[in-house]
Amino acid sequence: MSDKFHHEKVDEIICRSKPRLRLFQQEDFEKLKIESDNESEYESIYHEKDNVSERKLWIKKSGKGSAISGATNIRHKYCCKFPFSAKVFYDTMRDYARRHEWDNRDLGRSILQVYQVPGTVQNQVIENFVKAGTLMVANREFITLNAEQQLEGMIYMLGKSIDISETNVSDPSRFHPLNPVRSDIVYLGQAIIPISENVCQYWCITQVDPGGWIPSMLYNYATRYLPKEFQNTMSVGCRGRQERDNEYINFYN
Repeated sequence: MSDKFHHEKVDEIICRSKPRLRLFQQEDFEKLKIESDNESEYESIYHEKDNVSERKLWIKKSGKGSAISGATNIRHKYCCKFPFSAKVFYDTMRDYARRHEWDNRDLGRSILQVYQVPGTVQNQVIENFVKAGTLMVANREFITLNAEQQLEGMIYMLGKSIDISETNVSDPSRFHPLNPVRSDIVYLGQAIIPISENVCQYWCITQVDPGGWIPSMLYNYATRYLPKEFQNTMSVGCRGRQERDNEYINFYN
């Protein structure tokens, strides 16, 4: 997939012409903070710790995103502690052009549209990205709306899959050489929290419908391995970023 980035600012008039697409509002970030602190609706699955890192995983047992609410792909929440500053961690996440150097599941990403609409959270973007599958599982493609907010040193990020027909963007999948399976991010909330000068904590709340033939039971089981896989992969990227930070673009404000 091409690493090209196409940016198109969209004003309020264009947004009104497609009223079905709901952009993120401030209330969505408030709900993310509440969900991050929500303990009563989640069950702890494990808490692992070693000399330099820490991982926790919870599964939602009640409320929206749980099996009780009718969800087949259950919402999970996990937290990882990293021996890197929030700046290094955030810059590593944002440096999409180099992500393929350390993340073997990254098959490319394009920014299709940028929204600057008065009265909404600014710099919301529509992204198209592809994640590599395995020998038995096909590549997965996502088209998402994403937004972020920085507040008192903490960074909050939201994402969700969208219906491309509700936008002014052409569907890129028609020309995709990898022929991936379209997957649906039902909910994605993330937070990067500084713990000290060289330590940060990453929170992720995720609920995904992978599409295709993957049974929900298999997906829910495989999610248990996500925190450790993410921690290992991000640690490789952060170490490389830390060693050559001055050579790269800084995204952290």
